[in-house]
Amino acid sequence: MAGRSELYFISLILLLAVALLIADRMVRIKGFLDKRCGIGFQPCKYPLRCMNGVCAPTDPPFLKKTDLPVVP
Repeated sequence: MAGRSELYFISLILLLAVALLIADRMVRIKGFLDKRCGIGFQPCKYPLRCMNGVCAPTDPPFLKKTDLPVVP
């Protein structure tokens, strides 16, 4: 019967093998490590950024100028 140290060594080797298999799959699957905007969507292009799962511009929104007077 195997001793405790041998069982710990075997379980450590198995754990390391599983971790290496998972890391290999993560690297080989294209797009797994890409930063995406939302689930199943492509990453945002340069001037846009991801906000709540939607690609949105980074410029602050401004209201349209009107001829109405400003009342304090």
